[in-house]
Amino acid sequence: AGSDPVMMADILHSNRAAVLEHIDRLREQLDLMASLVAGDDSAALQAELARIQTQRQAFLDQYGS
Repeated sequence: AGSDPVMMADILHSNRAAVLEHIDRLREQLDLMASLVAGDDSAALQAELARIQTQRQAFLDQYGS
C-alpha cells in the first residue's frame, strides 16, 4: 500500500498469469474456510486449521519471521 501505484500496476501486469493463479488459489482456500466455518464438522475445521498452522510454521522455519 505504500508503494507507487503506477509501479505496482506495472509489476502486476507484467506478472499477470502468476498473480491471477495465486488469486485463484487464495479464493479456493477462502471458499474452503467459509464452507468449514459455516458447516457443522468441527473435526474437519480443526484439521484444516492444523494444516494451516503446520504450513505457517514451515514457512517461518524456512524464511524467518
